Amino acid sequence: MLTAEDENLVWERVETVLRPAFNWYDDVPGILAPAPSRTYTITTHYSPEGQAFFAELLRPTFCRMVPSGQRILVLDWQHPCYSVGPHLLVTDTHWPIPVLPDGDHYFFLDDSFRWGTYGHPGQQSLCIFGPLLPQVENELRDFPVLWESTK
Repeated sequence: MLTAEDENLVWERVETVLRPAFNWYDDVPGILAPAPSRTYTITTHYSPEGQAFFAELLRPTFCRMVPSGQRILVLDWQHPCYSVGPHLLVTDTHWPIPVLPDGDHYFFLDDSFRWGTYGHPGQQSLCIFGPLLPQVENELRDFPVLWESTK
């Protein structure tokens, strides 16, 4: 878990770099996501099966993108936040928060904020951005796209 001081520094950086709008129903995508980015509607996947699908897709991808021994930020707005080594979190029960939002705004970010995900509970959407997107977009081709940026 991040210390209160580290958490404050991370959220300041999130607000500066990604500029999230934490209203319940924002304009899509709800953040200023680095390109490429795509925001998918996940309304039909708000279920244990949907959580499992996205966890099985994204968590191994995080491991491929993060060198062993390095960490990603796992942020839950207005709740404890974490810096975790994805290689160490083998099962669902070891992850501090689920990939899909369940009432809170969730971020999974690399330290540079170049790639990651942003789950928006009000929109029931998941924004995937940066070099992470090409790694998973084929598996998400059947999901409705709410917003996209290629620049």
